[in-house]
Amino acid sequence: GYTCQYCGSNVRKDLTIDHVHPKCLGGLNTYENCVSACYDCNQKKANKTLVEANMVLLSTPVVPFMGMVVPRHKAPPEWSQYLMFKQ
Repeated sequence: GYTCQYCGSNVRKDLTIDHVHPKCLGGLNTYENCVSACYDCNQKKANKTLVEANMVLLSTPVVPFMGMVVPRHKAPPEWSQYLMFKQ
């Protein structure tokens, strides 16, 4: 829903991807570990855990329903690490 999962802001141009369990601590690029976060919240959390940053998620990240098909040539390049393409 184009919403920061920490503060609830829905400014599309300001959204980033945050790793709930930081990559530097072994966090993976998985649906369950990545959430949308506004720039300010992502900077505040930085490479800390939720407890260390004293932040909470508005919702638990889950694997989305894959009800749509995106042809490889039409997927934005930044999506590539999150998509699996049928050969």
